[in-house]
Amino acid sequence: MGTYIFGMFIKQWFQEWLLRRKIKRLIKSPINVASHRLNQVKRVIVLFDSTLSIDPLLLKQKVEALADQDAKITFLTFNKKKMDHQNAFIALSPKDLSLTGSFKPWLDELCKAEYDLVLHFFGSKKPVLEWIGLHLKAPLRVGFKSVSYELNNLILDFPSEGLDGFFESLTKYMQIINQSSS
Repeated sequence: MGTYIFGMFIKQWFQEWLLRRKIKRLIKSPINVASHRLNQVKRVIVLFDSTLSIDPLLLKQKVEALADQDAKITFLTFNKKKMDHQNAFIALSPKDLSLTGSFKPWLDELCKAEYDLVLHFFGSKKPVLEWIGLHLKAPLRVGFKSVSYELNNLILDFPSEGLDGFFESLTKYMQIINQSSS
């Protein structure tokens, strides 16, 4: 049993090491941008680190309030261990990627879609989430200061637990963006 756990640890460490190297190379190239402008928020994807001390349902309410009423919102919840899908949250773990970073078919399909808004809701570097985030297409990508600057178009300097301040600022920026794109 101990050998199996050690083997899994080594595999995850090696996967993260490979992803970090690939991220460094990919981050130097232009970020994936959607082919449409941000006029309305109809499709949103949230990459959420489940280790944050945030109530996922509260996060869901905040994102829903930001988007249009009929918006399609996808939540990818990251945990190092595979979990069951819960409430509108799709569970994501390192097992959903190959050792070299290839996506499982369902994840590949999510990454090929175009979104209006990508929220990188993780407070520290997470190679799996960063790798997925680099493959998402959207005219607006928002995240925290503590994560890679190259991953986002808009960086908000709030602690990852500060939901209210984060979403108040994001709402203001969204109003400015919508006015300028009209």
